[in-house]
Amino acid sequence: MAFDLGLLIITIVSFVSLLLGNAFFLAHYAHHADSFFTESILAKLVLMIGYLLAESQILGMALDVQNMRETASIKMDLFWYVSMMIQTLFIIFVLPLGLFYSESQQKFCPALLKAGVVGGICSGLLVTGWLMFAYSEIPVSASTCMDTDFVLGSATVTPSPCKRLDPVYLNVALTFPIYVTACMTFIGWFMLLFFLPTGMWSWFFESLATYFTRPE
Repeated sequence: MAFDLGLLIITIVSFVSLLLGNAFFLAHYAHHADSFFTESILAKLVLMIGYLLAESQILGMALDVQNMRETASIKMDLFWYVSMMIQTLFIIFVLPLGLFYSESQQKFCPALLKAGVVGGICSGLLVTGWLMFAYSEIPVSASTCMDTDFVLGSATVTPSPCKRLDPVYLNVALTFPIYVTACMTFIGWFMLLFFLPTGMWSWFFESLATYFTRPE
């Protein structure tokens, strides 16, 4: 594989452009009381990382295709592994931390403890599932057939029907990054369904809460 300097420059320029674009987006739509980035900088940083993760998933596909066409030396498998692992950490720890931090009236230690419990439970489920599916044995069988007659001594022998050989088991190993990628792909659709139409879902839950809290 050859080193493609042009592709690397385009990748770096795209990353810097996305970073600056996300910063401008947050500054432009920030509340006037936030005073740009001087207040709640942690929340804005989490938002910027979330934007970059989502954008890298989209633009990474084009980068992967171009890298394959030009036989460049960018290791896209490592890129996808790191991206998916960061996305997993973001979902099972960072998002719960932000939720608990906002609910605890900006008390960091209790929020960190609750987020650690949630992250530990989710990590335990991921590791347990991976250990269960880390190895699989796939049976591979073959059949032998003879389609012509052959002479055995003075007699002509017609071959018997196809004979099925004993299966051979192919051991396939599943690495942890691949397992996490599959889980995040499955869970990501549910995250998309809940967080993409945020306004519509909030209207539904607010209407439901209004119904259950209506005066008797």
